Amino acid sequence: MRTHNISTIKVDTNSSPNKQPKTHNNTKMSLWSTLLNSKSYTLNFDGSHNNQANKSGAGCVIWDNQSGDFVIAASYNLTESYPDYCNVAIAEAVALRNGLQLARDRNLNVTVIEGDSTEVIDHVLGRSRRPPSTPPLNGIIRQIVGMVNRVSQKVVIVDREANQVADKLAYLGCNKVEDGGYNVFMNFTSLPLQVADLIRKQKRNPFSSRTEKNDGEGSSVVEKIGMAGAAVAGVAMLAWGVSNIMFGESSSNHHQQQQQQQQQQQEAKNKAKVPQMLARFKSPEKIEHFILHYSGSDINQLQNGGAGCIIRNGQGKFVTAETYNLDHLFTGPGQPGQYNVAIGEAIGWRNGLRLAKAKNIRLSLIIGDNKEVIDRVRGLERRAPKVALLNEIIGEIREGLIELRIDPMNQVRLIGREDNKVANELAFRGSKLGYGQESCYASGEVLPFKLAHLITQEEIDWPDFVI
Repeated sequence: MRTHNISTIKVDTNSSPNKQPKTHNNTKMSLWSTLLNSKSYTLNFDGSHNNQANKSGAGCVIWDNQSGDFVIAASYNLTESYPDYCNVAIAEAVALRNGLQLARDRNLNVTVIEGDSTEVIDHVLGRSRRPPSTPPLNGIIRQIVGMVNRVSQKVVIVDREANQVADKLAYLGCNKVEDGGYNVFMNFTSLPLQVADLIRKQKRNPFSSRTEKNDGEGSSVVEKIGMAGAAVAGVAMLAWGVSNIMFGESSSNHHQQQQQQQQQQQEAKNKAKVPQMLARFKSPEKIEHFILHYSGSDINQLQNGGAGCIIRNGQGKFVTAETYNLDHLFTGPGQPGQYNVAIGEAIGWRNGLRLAKAKNIRLSLIIGDNKEVIDRVRGLERRAPKVALLNEIIGEIREGLIELRIDPMNQVRLIGREDNKVANELAFRGSKLGYGQESCYASGEVLPFKLAHLITQEEIDWPDFVI
């Protein structure tokens, strides 16, 4: 990957003979250091479409601009999301949108976006003279435009050779990931072998094949001159702003303008509070309830372990779900492992609490079908567990319950396995994922058919929710 360096800006404190240099405290120096050393990242995206099998996929990878290291990557299967019609442009656009969301969810400051789809990038930058070819593509492009910052993010068309990692991830999403699912790779060891090899080659020679395509419009001499001028102006503004921060220089007019703006903002806030306060007296707050189901899977003969969790609202409608592969907790043949079904159940519960916290969802009820795990969380099971790891996970569950203000005696329920089919299916799917992988279903549109069918069936018989 490219290495982006920020040149040091020197401030001449002797430029004005009438002003004495002011001492600057540690806070101002740390701000200066932050401006120069803030991390930035590059996002590569690509799409894949198999016409014969009518399957499609998307892939994205995020790199550290300074070191060129892999940070995170993902493969998405889009076959069930677009069952009637999909093409490469739609797959490419989904890859870009999902990559931007992946970076946003993890607070990664993406400053460079690279892809080999001229059609998608031209639409995003407003350079295409024709509208998007299909309504789905038009909708995705509009989402991307709302996510891209044209000032702080550079969108670049590169050749396919420079986009090999994203291309391979898209291919795997199309042909290897289950329909409607996706895999997120958060460390190098979890990557598929083919992707890891490509990353090693790119890491060894980060500048070898990263060539921007000349697209005719975006690479004109005039545009490059304009970009250079903007860069010079940006550096000058940065130097002026930092020097003001460090040396406390600001004009009285500027100070007065700031005071006026702050006063106007405060008045606007006060006005906005009035209808909010009145609304509190007019009608009671409507509380929406959310329920977490979790489960674990243990196929001991094959040393396949999995866990799953799903969050639904009070009417049984799908909100979000995740599934996890736990094969890494098995050791080797004939060796004692760190896994049994209770471990899978506990991990499904613990991760479900983490999912609720990450999505800012307030849970009203937690439902599982393993009595041992529930009894241990409630402190009713005194015997030592068969696998020592279970005690550690139970402790994490208790911490999560306290943090989310959930009472394990009144807000946790034990049900039969027949009544927990969706969570059981998620756990089973986790056991079938690749080693240590996980799949996330952020919306009902990406759910595999069997899962969607089970959820629909449970919605029909879903009881009225009562605390």
